[in-house]
Amino acid sequence: MQNKNIKQNNMKKILSLVMAMMCITMAHAYESPYNNLGTALNKPFKVKGGAGIVQFASAFNNVLPIEMETAMIDRKGGYISYAEEGDGCYNVNMCIWNRKDGKKLFVVSYYINENVPTGTAAGKCSKYHYNALRKGFSPDFKYLCNTGFRSYLYNAQTATLEPMAEFPVNQLPRTGAENDAYFMNLPQTGKDITLIMGLEDETSYHTLVWNGMGWTLAQEPSARVYIKDSTPTNVRIAPKGTIVATLNNNDMIVVDRCENGWMHIASNDYETGDAQEAVFKNVGEKWVHRSTLASNWQGGVEKLLYSSPNKISAVVARFEGIDDENEIKEILDLRNGMIKVRTHSGIVGWADTSLLCGNSLTTCP
Repeated sequence: MQNKNIKQNNMKKILSLVMAMMCITMAHAYESPYNNLGTALNKPFKVKGGAGIVQFASAFNNVLPIEMETAMIDRKGGYISYAEEGDGCYNVNMCIWNRKDGKKLFVVSYYINENVPTGTAAGKCSKYHYNALRKGFSPDFKYLCNTGFRSYLYNAQTATLEPMAEFPVNQLPRTGAENDAYFMNLPQTGKDITLIMGLEDETSYHTLVWNGMGWTLAQEPSARVYIKDSTPTNVRIAPKGTIVATLNNNDMIVVDRCENGWMHIASNDYETGDAQEAVFKNVGEKWVHRSTLASNWQGGVEKLLYSSPNKISAVVARFEGIDDENEIKEILDLRNGMIKVRTHSGIVGWADTSLLCGNSLTTCP
């Protein structure tokens, strides 16, 4: 009987110790107060007192608070920038655009960097965090970065900011790397927006161009290519659309994006095969199929081919000299200032468009 009591007491002590250890572990767990920020921003906001930048910002005060006394406010330009330093950093930018239909479009961009104590147990990251952190962070992870942006259309009848569709960030390449993130610089002047992908030195810059109603993702820089078809190449008003012009072998054009194998011609000017300036008679949209296009490498510079259309993905090939093996055999795609090619040796990869020479008679040294 006495041995049984001793065993029961020992079990109680063990259970107490386990519970205490669990409490210590729980005490060191860190949950971001901004985990549900994306969900909170994906709802309408009621506006009081007018339709200016201060009134719009005040509508968000419970979700993204701003101290108006210390914020940079441009009432006429419809711009607010607010930042505070402390245990991490907190930065919020807000802007208003006047659409051509008379309605107001409001954008909010945020960057929140939380310092996390070393040794903290894994926390939970919201799916609305634009950086590609996994569901938790490692014990040696020193900060949690929460970035994002939302756009809203102002309904004057109900005095409500109604959430719009997200920006076209899905057109940008995602590497899945832990440092992959999106940052948006809202302009105090002008209407276009700069979108930054990545962190520190591994960044790429993209422009969201204002079109009067919203934004489209610019595909610059463009690529210089030439026609490799011995017969006249059809130029169409849309992919598989009506023929509006023709191009001859070695004619040189500039393309800026690719859709389902069709390349969009960026300008109305081009060069003929004998390097004479020419102009399309049709000033509208112009498309050619990628199978009719070719380009060369520039000479004298190192060429890097990446696995994805960004410079933070794996390098699949590296060379400087140009020979029959690494010459471009086929152009496959064009995105975010990078072109996807297949070499004669069979290597497929993405290269910066600045490495191309769109002239069949030279390597553009």
